[in-house]
Amino acid sequence: MKILTGSRIREADRYTIAREPIDSIALMERASESIAQWVAGHVRPECPLAFFVGKGNNGGDGLAVARMLHRAGFSCAVYLAFGRDELSEECRFNLERLPRGLPVRPMAEA
Repeated sequence: MKILTGSRIREADRYTIAREPIDSIALMERASESIAQWVAGHVRPECPLAFFVGKGNNGGDGLAVARMLHRAGFSCAVYLAFGRDELSEECRFNLERLPRGLPVRPMAEA
């Protein structure tokens, strides 16, 4: 497995978006599905999961994974490190897609 720096990940994302008919949100959804599938295959559903989310697109990935696992029956909670107005466009998009039953709290409540 390769571990990439933030700048290398952004470069890989730009490369993929430029060469495939896919936008940033769809690419985020694709990556999040892979992460959610891995977690579902390695973590018991009764194990509570906490997602500590930043303001950038990695935070958007975390929100998408939380949504997917919540819908798959996992007990999830989301903690935001920044206010909603500070989130990237993609992160805010995924925050708005969270189901009503998934708790979202400020990081200070963690």
